[in-house]
Amino acid sequence: MHELSVVEKFVETANAFAEEKGIDHVKMVTLVIGAYTGVLPKYVEMYFDSLKEGTRLAEAELIIEESPVECFCRNCGEVYQPEAPEDHHEDHDMKCPACGREEYDVLQGRELTIKEIGY
Repeated sequence: MHELSVVEKFVETANAFAEEKGIDHVKMVTLVIGAYTGVLPKYVEMYFDSLKEGTRLAEAELIIEESPVECFCRNCGEVYQPEAPEDHHEDHDMKCPACGREEYDVLQGRELTIKEIGY
């Protein structure tokens, strides 16, 4: 599960930010997770609870905002959200609903960022 390394990095980053700014206790961290990343929020939450111990985030609440996949069809110009798989281990059906082609650019859904740190 790559979620462990993702959470380790974002806890390290948020803790370093708090230390740099002289913030002793972070109250909240908001993380944006794009559906196209393959990162599962339930595992992020689980790892966050254990990895935050002993850091300035020890009492922090984790807020996760999920960002859906949004695509632009290069063939017909349609902007659409591909159908998400029921099983997170499968890929999205990326075909354009308007023309049925798979000539697309992903506009949204690759985000994996710290949006906000509250103190």
